[in-house]
Amino acid sequence: MNFALINDTTLDSHHGCDIVTKNIKNVLYKHGIEVSKSIYCGKRFSAQDLVGFDIHGIVVNGEGTLHHSQQRAIDLIDDLAEVYKATSLPIYLINATIDANELALYESFPMFRKIFVRETRSKIELEKYGIESTVVPDMTFYSDYSGLVVGTRSGVGFTDSVYQDLSSQMYRHYAKSDDYSYLPLINSNKYASRKQIIRQAKRKMYAFFMKLVGIVADERYVKYQYYIENNDDFVEKIAGLKLLVTARYHGLCLAIQTRTPFIAVAGNSHKVQGLLEDIGFSKSRLAKLADINAELIAALDSYSDEELSLLGDYLQAAIVNIEQMAAEIVGDMQSRMPVLGS
Repeated sequence: MNFALINDTTLDSHHGCDIVTKNIKNVLYKHGIEVSKSIYCGKRFSAQDLVGFDIHGIVVNGEGTLHHSQQRAIDLIDDLAEVYKATSLPIYLINATIDANELALYESFPMFRKIFVRETRSKIELEKYGIESTVVPDMTFYSDYSGLVVGTRSGVGFTDSVYQDLSSQMYRHYAKSDDYSYLPLINSNKYASRKQIIRQAKRKMYAFFMKLVGIVADERYVKYQYYIENNDDFVEKIAGLKLLVTARYHGLCLAIQTRTPFIAVAGNSHKVQGLLEDIGFSKSRLAKLADINAELIAALDSYSDEELSLLGDYLQAAIVNIEQMAAEIVGDMQSRMPVLGS
């Protein structure tokens, strides 16, 4: 079966989004579905974009798009509704956080044959509107890092954030100690436009001169020098840390997968809190950046036995649930198109 993947986040040049997209394609392929057409995140689309690809169904990577009725969410749902009206193709929403949207956004949700959300909080949100869904962990959890061998953990890492002002604050925290490292989730400039490349060159020159006069430049001017191109290298870096302070959801996911102790800074939806609740963690590892100091880091730089047990259970169930999700999509397709299941 050939599927279109809508909201493909590959071009975001982001370790977590890159891993998510690869894992979506891998688990679908394992179950007999090939992604033959991608519509990239933030791009408007129509049924015409699917012509010539022999598409049997559509899978939508919800990720962090569908919250607070932001314009990207409205555009995505509007375009999907038009495609559904024009083609009647079966559409499956997966890997989604759903949070605080207006009723109008949910009125088109009956077009989804199945909905898979990333945390229980999203399931509860949809239940308010009579919409059924199944909780399946984020697609980063389909990667298995249990065989990753690291030496003695050392140092504290700080990620960036989707918000520039918070990224700047995280970077300033990093600059406080030689034992800290800065680890932005953004991984490259390979998809940058010519205008962006010129702007980045100017910022690098500015950062160079600031360094000459002994001033710490803002994160936006220096972040490029901290990029780690390869996903596996980035994950290995996290796995070697004593603790990760992360303002990125996928930074949190990778810390959990590598069993790296963490302090999470809440983001722009309930996804971070929801993930920690589903694992069974207390709120002690969730903090405001202003409250993070050496004492708190020292208090949380190791896991309790209970925490390790909860992590193990969650990670084991995650892969099983993701496999089951793919199997359900295939089963639903086969019930609609028996010839494909023969």
